[in-house]
Amino acid sequence: MSDCGTFGIYAMAASPFGGAFSKAAMSQTFNNNDRFDNMVTLTSQEMAGFKLYAQYSFHANGSEDVHASQNKRYLAAAATYNVGPLEMVFVADQIKNPDAEVALEDSNTVAFGVNYDLGVVRPYLGVQYMKNARSVSAGAYKVDLAQEKGMDGYALSLGAKMPLLGGDAQVAFQYLDTENKGISGAENRVNRYLVTAAYMYPLSKRTSLYGFASYSDASKLLEDDNETNYTALGAGIRHAF
Repeated sequence: MSDCGTFGIYAMAASPFGGAFSKAAMSQTFNNNDRFDNMVTLTSQEMAGFKLYAQYSFHANGSEDVHASQNKRYLAAAATYNVGPLEMVFVADQIKNPDAEVALEDSNTVAFGVNYDLGVVRPYLGVQYMKNARSVSAGAYKVDLAQEKGMDGYALSLGAKMPLLGGDAQVAFQYLDTENKGISGAENRVNRYLVTAAYMYPLSKRTSLYGFASYSDASKLLEDDNETNYTALGAGIRHAF
């Protein structure tokens, strides 16, 4: 399940940055699916802190074909657990390729996220395993579909959020390690790490000031890519409507 829309349940539970802050977002290292067309979503009532989710897209982009096997389908199942200071989320999803792309293996991801409020600090952990991913690192590296292979690997995020001087300070470290199965040799990997620190200060209930600094370094297949090797600084004001 993506971090877009009402049912974007994963990123905010696994990282203090969630899907926000652009260059610091989890999508920079985690495999993050986009919005899909023709989607049905089911949710359960909360039961003893547990809540279940299921999603199915009959065709990910545009009008669906009469024959299901001709459509690019998306399936996802998830569960959240919220009790007191503990928040946990588990997500598994799959993209089923149409018959026209039968040589391409289906893409699968499994992810787990947790955070816990200790009072003085809230630590975060996010882990994702991906198999046959079509792209990684926010789309900076995309698999050549002619190779008929995808990316296998994992992503990790460690973060923390803490009250400081009337606002909130947050930090995170992200790491990505994937292998392109369509390329042989030692240079067939995408390795990347990302370190970010930010501070948000509320001016009112709906308006706050923010500033952040982020450093990203990528190697192997993304070694010369400017989109994944950078130092980013940002500041601004945010108002929630």
